Amino acid sequence: MSNGVYMVAAKRSAVVPRGGAFANLRPHELATPIVQALLQESALDTAQIDHVVLGNGLSGGGNVARMVGLAAGLPQSVPAITLDSQCCGGMDAVQMGSHMIGAGAAQTVLAGGVESYSTAPRRIARGLNGAPDQEYQRPPFAPDPTQDPDMLDAAAQLAATRRVSRAAQEDFAILSHQKAIDALARLHNEIVPIADIDSDQFTRQVSPRLCAKL
Repeated sequence: MSNGVYMVAAKRSAVVPRGGAFANLRPHELATPIVQALLQESALDTAQIDHVVLGNGLSGGGNVARMVGLAAGLPQSVPAITLDSQCCGGMDAVQMGSHMIGAGAAQTVLAGGVESYSTAPRRIARGLNGAPDQEYQRPPFAPDPTQDPDMLDAAAQLAATRRVSRAAQEDFAILSHQKAIDALARLHNEIVPIADIDSDQFTRQVSPRLCAKL
């Protein structure tokens, strides 16, 4: 029988544009005040954290979760794992933390995700067979490039396969932003102020006229 699993606190930073207010903050510098706020809100001591699990897909290697744990003041004895499942990394980290607790491998896990587009490293693929090295924007997700389309292309293909019209997608986008706006006051306390920013920079009123410009 698995142990019960409970979320005792949840915090995040605001979401800001690349090159914006967080442009000079490395991932561990973004996450450190959030971890400290979590510990304060949950009344947990750093020594009570058994494991740190964070999703990250942009840092170019290393153990970002370990960097975050140490920067936030956790003991060096606390292990840390960084997951790279791209857009699902944060959710997968929470799921892994839940599994750890459920299996009795840990009692308290710090789990989530952290990314910084502004400080993501430049990626260089080594040229083979005498070809020059080449910079690339993201790592491949499939051996066959034709099975690894860009995100917009993949979304367009999925919409065509599932017969989701552009109008339906735009209606969904408009409603999604409106829900976010409606939730701002209620969820404001979950945002930890960083660089004097305590609200998301992308949430806004979206209209059919604006969508038509895409």
